[in-house]
Amino acid sequence: MMDYYDEEDNLDYDRFQKDWQAFRDEELAIKFAKAAEREYGITAEEWKNTPQKIKTVIVQMHENLDGFYQQFADLEEWRDSMPI
Repeated sequence: MMDYYDEEDNLDYDRFQKDWQAFRDEELAIKFAKAAEREYGITAEEWKNTPQKIKTVIVQMHENLDGFYQQFADLEEWRDSMPI
């Protein structure tokens, strides 16, 4: 693990945030790659040949869609629990 503190024990927040975002992006890409064929019919070969910028957009859209579905399910659960 990288050391994000300097000699005076000050946190290099910008470098930490940059590395954390790169880690998160990679985690989302791996998660999407597993779901790509199952949900969208994208083969491993097609995914490998997809430009990186397009991959980034697709992964982000998939993550937003998952968040939307979860939020929608939460709202339906809340609606169903309300007294009539």
